[in-house]
Amino acid sequence: MKEKMLMPSIILSITIVLLLCLSFINLESIKFLKLKNVDLLADLKNIPPQKPLQLPRIVVDSNAINGKFVQPTMSTMLIDYGVDSSASITNFFTKLDQIKSGNTKMRIAYFGDSFIEADYVTNELRKIFQGTYGGNGIGFMPVQSIAEQGYNNINFRSHNWVDKNFVNSETNPILGLTGHVFYSNGTATTQYSLQKGENFNVLKIYTGKSKTAEPFVTVGLDNVSQVIPLSDSNLVNETIISNRPIHDLKLTSANSQLPIYGISIEDTSGIYLDNYGFRGNTGVLTNRISLDIIKQFNQYLNYDLIIIHYGLNAVSHGDQKFNWFENSQNKLIQKIKTAIPNTPILLVSVSDIGYNQNGTWVTEPAVPYMVSTQRNIAKRNKIAYWDLYSSMGGEGTIVKWAQSKPKLAEMDYIHLNASGTKIIAKLFYDKLIEAKLFYSKNKIK
Repeated sequence: MKEKMLMPSIILSITIVLLLCLSFINLESIKFLKLKNVDLLADLKNIPPQKPLQLPRIVVDSNAINGKFVQPTMSTMLIDYGVDSSASITNFFTKLDQIKSGNTKMRIAYFGDSFIEADYVTNELRKIFQGTYGGNGIGFMPVQSIAEQGYNNINFRSHNWVDKNFVNSETNPILGLTGHVFYSNGTATTQYSLQKGENFNVLKIYTGKSKTAEPFVTVGLDNVSQVIPLSDSNLVNETIISNRPIHDLKLTSANSQLPIYGISIEDTSGIYLDNYGFRGNTGVLTNRISLDIIKQFNQYLNYDLIIIHYGLNAVSHGDQKFNWFENSQNKLIQKIKTAIPNTPILLVSVSDIGYNQNGTWVTEPAVPYMVSTQRNIAKRNKIAYWDLYSSMGGEGTIVKWAQSKPKLAEMDYIHLNASGTKIIAKLFYDKLIEAKLFYSKNKIK
């Protein structure tokens, strides 16, 4: 009995001794373990204040001429390194002018990580685009998401789906653009509904090849149920499930052999922005989407701009070179160019990230090196590039945003809150329009 009473004291003593020993070891030098240093006596030591981390300056190319166009030289401006190519972002700008004058449709694909999860940033950016150029609808939506509760402009609830994705089915050849493909587990349902007074005007569903004859889904359109036969001839199939205004959609499938990717909520004209965010993704995961899947989705969606926005999960403290990241991004960009030829690609840099330096939050010193790496990727692949880090304020911005009143960022010093996403979306849109005007004025005749 006495030994049992002494056990907690013994465990506590061992723990203290272990922590004291670790205080004399530089754990951060063991890079593959990604540990932080422990100093049990830090508050007792007379440690002189450490000098602030010296971050490298973001440098923009000094070469101002590129073929027939003058290039921007400010780090906060969007630069098109492929301005003379058939996939120049100026083609996207030209279509923006055309969409105002006719009953046409444009579409943007935005690939990213948790920075855009639950339609963050993209929701606000979409609102701005549609307010100016028309359009009604969120675009592509999966049938299930781990971030369903986070969507602000749509009520989104799912039940009883089997989710095959980048993580649990990494070699799956039919993963969709979201990195997922879903199957029913018995009877699976998903419900979508909009705010009062708003409507879905056109609804489409995207499915794979079923192993059963004559596949179908059941849809409830404002509580009116009907069976919808599905197209089943291709690797990816599009079926219109409604082309009249409705407020609520309930999708039901009991076919465990039918791959379902998601739906599209849209209209017959305007601009649409599809969110393809996947938590924890460095872009390496996106490379697992097969070339054929990308091609077949694009046959229906006809993208006019592809946005690639990774980096949060690739930044590692102390690193100044990201060769592995550069190689993977090069492969991804070339795959997209092959699958969706002559379509502009815009690479967005990593945002500011915080680092706790002896109790004080500062900008993670690896961030500017990642930003420079991403600029090199864009330049090498001759695509457009936007330095989000510099544009949002550069060094120290995420710290200010997390500590401001009202707050603009979460206390992880990485992710933005709803107010912060509005600022980034407005900034992003303004920089796109600024680039549109710049390239229009600075073409060499």
